Amino acid sequence: MKLATLNMNRLQHILAEDQNRWMTEPDVLANDAPPWHRQIMRVLTEILFFGNPKTHHIIKGPRRSGKSTLLWQTLQKLRREYQIQDERLIYFQMDHPELIREPLGNIVEALLEIASDATASAPLYLFIDEIAASEGWEGWVKMFSDGSKPVRILASSSAFTYSNGGDSGIGKRSGIREHNRFSPQRTCRHHRRGT
Repeated sequence: MKLATLNMNRLQHILAEDQNRWMTEPDVLANDAPPWHRQIMRVLTEILFFGNPKTHHIIKGPRRSGKSTLLWQTLQKLRREYQIQDERLIYFQMDHPELIREPLGNIVEALLEIASDATASAPLYLFIDEIAASEGWEGWVKMFSDGSKPVRILASSSAFTYSNGGDSGIGKRSGIREHNRFSPQRTCRHHRRGT
């Protein structure tokens, strides 16, 4: 796989050193995934593990509403309770200064090349923070929804407009399921309660 702006070594460095330090430093995951859980985390974990492999999930909500924490907690639950190997659990921030310049499809293809043993029954789980930072992300995710790639995606987005300029217009038939669980009102109540 040829990356447009990065080489494979640089991508691996960004993912291992910057984005997935929890693989070598277990305390990082504990700090990024607090012990309290929202009900949706359990639901998303089960959907990712048992659900339709052709459907990918996007958590939408304002900044600082807990979307990244939800990604980390879901990753942690898959790792601990479902014994998914670390190599098949990849977190990355699409708004990273170097990753943002690379098409999402190229990154996923490169990750599948690295995790060459990923299969439909043992897929690569991708936790993509701020997916909407990637130009044309909807098209790539729809393409992955055809089931030919052994990936399952849980992503977040604080962007409420999409590259088509308006509402996302994506529905269940596209292979993308949106979760609008983080309204500004819920976020304010969440922060006032301190949970």
